[in-house]
Amino acid sequence: MAKKRGVIGCPKLNKINLVFFVFFVIVFGTFFVSAASILDQLHLNIQTTDISGNVVTGTFSFVFNISTTSDCLNVVYSNSTSLTTDSRGIISYYLQNTDLSYDSQYYLCYYRNGVLIDNAKIARTPYSFTAQNTTLSGMSIDTNLNMGSYNATATYYFGSGKYLTDIDTSALNLSQINYWTKSGNDLYYNSGNVVIGTTNTSLGKLVVSATTSNDLLTLQNTNAYGWLSFRESSTVRTYFGYDGGGNIATNTLAGSTVLRALTTGLHLIVGSDAINGMTILNGGNVGIGTTAPNYTLDVNGNFSIKTTSFLIGGNGDVNVY
Repeated sequence: MAKKRGVIGCPKLNKINLVFFVFFVIVFGTFFVSAASILDQLHLNIQTTDISGNVVTGTFSFVFNISTTSDCLNVVYSNSTSLTTDSRGIISYYLQNTDLSYDSQYYLCYYRNGVLIDNAKIARTPYSFTAQNTTLSGMSIDTNLNMGSYNATATYYFGSGKYLTDIDTSALNLSQINYWTKSGNDLYYNSGNVVIGTTNTSLGKLVVSATTSNDLLTLQNTNAYGWLSFRESSTVRTYFGYDGGGNIATNTLAGSTVLRALTTGLHLIVGSDAINGMTILNGGNVGIGTTAPNYTLDVNGNFSIKTTSFLIGGNGDVNVY
């Protein structure tokens, strides 16, 4: 048996007892390779040696204290037992019901026959990182956290979120975002400009800027009729729209201007009576008061020319000067 070299608390204790031992601590140990919850026990494997490092065997009185200080004075757990080593001087022992929160640094203080042999830092490590459920509190991350293809699920995230990407907005509760106001299916913001393709926000309320030769802006409607309205507050001042016949209309509904692009030509309708005012056929004939002009200019009805000269060429030459 090892000879007693001093008493607990002696300042020369560490110099007198230079003991080499193999110390394997399996915190909250489990022998199953699984993600089961961590057991509240501590597994110790210790090899006993003398002051010269030689293995000693036999039966010894062991005390295992867990302290919050490296001097082993503030003891939060203690276990005393008598154990017999194997032929290699090794003892294997479980500290049961340690009931440690691991919210601070702990030290395992190992005494043999009343002498403090050594102390070692301990922490909860082995299976906690593969456990199915892990409780973290006050974790500080000082570098990138790479989760690969896995998901992080939580009820609340705190922070500006300015660097978040690939956000599924359908799952967001936009009523908690200060920048926008959400009412039912409506989302609005009371001030500011919206710009796309440029950083110049002074060009207007809505600016679309691009260098493409394709469509710059597309407005799509599932209905055969559609309008862009220009309003003063809630009053319609003018509009621009289309109908299912391919017609383009401008101005207000009470006194509209309609351009009808048909296969025969272009028809201009002005006013609310829906009567063609002027027709331009594909061949170039222009009709006023008729939709089927037979001449370059075909006027159906009276007309007045106020001028000092009038000339009609061809067989019916009329010259008025």
